[in-house]
Amino acid sequence: MSKTGAITELVWLRRDLRLHDNPALSAALATGDGVVAVFCFDHRLLRGRHHSGPRTRFLLECLQDLDRSMRERGSGLIVRCGRPERELTELARGLRARGVHAAADSGPFARQRDERVTRELGRAGVRLSLHPGVFVVDDPAAIRTAAGRTYTVFTHYHRSWLRQPRRDLLAPPDALPPLPSRLKRGRLPRIQDLDLGQPLLDPVPGGEQPGRERMQRFLDGGVSAYAAQRDALRSSSTSDCRATPAPASCAGSCAGATSTPRCCSASRATPAPSTRRATERRSAGTTPASRLRRGARDGPGTR
Repeated sequence: MSKTGAITELVWLRRDLRLHDNPALSAALATGDGVVAVFCFDHRLLRGRHHSGPRTRFLLECLQDLDRSMRERGSGLIVRCGRPERELTELARGLRARGVHAAADSGPFARQRDERVTRELGRAGVRLSLHPGVFVVDDPAAIRTAAGRTYTVFTHYHRSWLRQPRRDLLAPPDALPPLPSRLKRGRLPRIQDLDLGQPLLDPVPGGEQPGRERMQRFLDGGVSAYAAQRDALRSSSTSDCRATPAPASCAGSCAGATSTPRCCSASRATPAPSTRRATERRSAGTTPASRLRRGARDGPGTR
């Protein structure tokens, strides 16, 4: 329970599993005395038809890395298992939170999920505020032809995409408000407890820090030949980000789990991470190195 008179804001993390350049987190820190970051494992996604062992493993590594970074700054990641519309509303009521902040997404599943969450939070008197942060261009759907129609040819869309303004990057917080002492944190499922299957011979490690290190190595070397050799996947001039079995969101598709994770026995939860948009990955081939550096902001949790 938050202190009397204090304002608590929730940050609902989905595909933005990072502290660097996280508009939702920055907005919550700017408006609340206390900030609680939560990730929901949704059973509908843990056992969905698009489950993937490598993606679930990657997601868990991203969440472990994020929790570690948050603890180093005085806070920590809250984990819940269940439908986000239920879990977030229950958490917000318990903390007397005024609002929930999240990164906007554009997929049908994400939009429908956000509508349900908005409706349930509204009944509790809590607002859901959506922020940019998942895409290089804040609102890809807003890119239209001169006649105001959606593009039907990728090349034309790509050229327009390149001309769109980019917002300024946000620095990671040096410190985070401590969590309420009586708040149950919940637990992330352990990788060894899940029957993930589909092993990769050389999996890319998940997490914001490994992702930023991987991007920096690419910018220090292979990026100079990327435009010419981007289709040669065995070459060091291609980006490792292409092959990343990326996460989705509390709504995305957490894959691979064939049994209920341990965290769900203590509290209910929802899924997680997913991959970067096809249009933005394809456009990287003709994007200058200075623009590629923006990708480092996102970390693997949003790829």
